[in-house]
Amino acid sequence: PEEAIDAYRQALAKGADAEVIQYALASLGAEPAPVTAPKKFVSELFDQCADRFEELLVGKLKYRAPDLLFDLVGRFVPFGNLDILDLGCGTGLVGARFRSFARTLTGVDLSSNMLRTARRRQIYDNLICSELVEFLQKQTKCFDLAVAADVLIYIGDLSSVFHGVRGALRDGGVFGFSVEASEEQEFVLRDTCRYAHSVAYLRKLT
Repeated sequence: PEEAIDAYRQALAKGADAEVIQYALASLGAEPAPVTAPKKFVSELFDQCADRFEELLVGKLKYRAPDLLFDLVGRFVPFGNLDILDLGCGTGLVGARFRSFARTLTGVDLSSNMLRTARRRQIYDNLICSELVEFLQKQTKCFDLAVAADVLIYIGDLSSVFHGVRGALRDGGVFGFSVEASEEQEFVLRDTCRYAHSVAYLRKLT
């Protein structure tokens, strides 16, 4: 970590993107943590790995979040005929699981390359390249279900997300999501450059 901090500070001195570098330094405890990851950090991270994203996650890491989320949300929503919002849709792994529940399926992601892969699945009615809070602020009671798998790990302060989802959902709507668990603070930026959230914090938001 000490060598990484030194390297980041050298990069910063040589003109590298200050917001991204300071975020990386914050993840190592060398700068105060921001309340969310920089948009450039997220978009570039996923643009770079879009072509091998599913190979890495499903093939090597045995990624199961879409299946777990589908099984959980299925207990609370009726089957079929739902207008569904897939926040941080990526390549469409979550959308593929939820398509059978959907009347319409809308995907939102910050990475244009991930959306290009999702488009090939031909399961989405709408795909939008946008930061999710900015998108949510423009929606009013448009959806019955919002899902977000491994998306909130790039946002520390989730109050704007929950407020936006609440406004985008119709009465009786459901929000299903995954987070990394923190046993200490409400949210904390880890050295993985991802945030973790406490159960108490999430309950306070709902």
